[in-house]
Amino acid sequence: MMLRIRDFKIFLTLVEEESFSKTGKKMDLTQSSISQAIQKIEGYVGTKLIGRSSKFFTLTPSGRIFHEAARDIIGRFEKCLDDIEQAVHEREAKIRIAVSTTPGEFLLPSFFSDFSKHHGNQIRVIVEMTDSLKAIELLQEGECEIAIVGSLMGMQDLDVEEVPLLTEDLVVVVSPSVKAENGILPVKDLARLTRVAREEGSGTDQEAQELIEAINEKISTLGNISRNDPVLLHSVQAVLSAISEGKELWSVVGYHAARKYAELGLVNIVSIDGIKKKQSRIIYLLHKKHELNKSNLFFVENIKRYYQIQRMFLE
Repeated sequence: MMLRIRDFKIFLTLVEEESFSKTGKKMDLTQSSISQAIQKIEGYVGTKLIGRSSKFFTLTPSGRIFHEAARDIIGRFEKCLDDIEQAVHEREAKIRIAVSTTPGEFLLPSFFSDFSKHHGNQIRVIVEMTDSLKAIELLQEGECEIAIVGSLMGMQDLDVEEVPLLTEDLVVVVSPSVKAENGILPVKDLARLTRVAREEGSGTDQEAQELIEAINEKISTLGNISRNDPVLLHSVQAVLSAISEGKELWSVVGYHAARKYAELGLVNIVSIDGIKKKQSRIIYLLHKKHELNKSNLFFVENIKRYYQIQRMFLE
């Protein structure tokens, strides 16, 4: 019969107390249970470890050897438990999040600042900025616990929880030099501009496809017009910077990103004459079902509540 940790603890406590009755009280055991544990240990090692009489309690030479070994075993075991507890705490207190660029650059900074201010001492948030497709891949591969994206592209057959955070309109922006009377741009004027698009994997471009197709169909009715190929850039910041510095550029981006540049006079937000199609997209928080620890659950509840309040003010 193998020895258990409990047996080693009984032996160490008995040596410390030098009394079966005191050991029983300390460990909430009967003296019979203690005697059985000692007999089990001595039977296992094949020799007497404790010399007992009515007046004296002593360790035999073998008992002293076993005592040192037992102290070492229990010490290592308790350190192991402490190390595991610390590792679990550190893991639970660290949240890895993959965020697509538009939410990460324009929608989430205020929340992250608020969350860090109130909970930064307890929970460390590690954010990786990427496109929507890559963020979903990182979640699927276990490289993060949470993904926040502007599109559900590449979500087939994934067992994840989809939490809508907010809805964002998609708008057309043009270079500041492009004039649009009352904010309405004729299709023929848009047709001579070059579109700035995002690289493959962009949630914004994925969700804007219906609007872009409606614009292209309208342009095609104008006849044989020479058009430049789209310029591909890696982030919404890069797209807006290019449009603000260029003379004849346009793109479709999220309203929150466009508004900040428009307020500074760096881009113009326009409607396209004859295009009634309105496009919006939902910003989602994604996580695998049943795999969130306490820190992750706390983060999810906080961000849901934060954007519920934001929607109340916007409505």
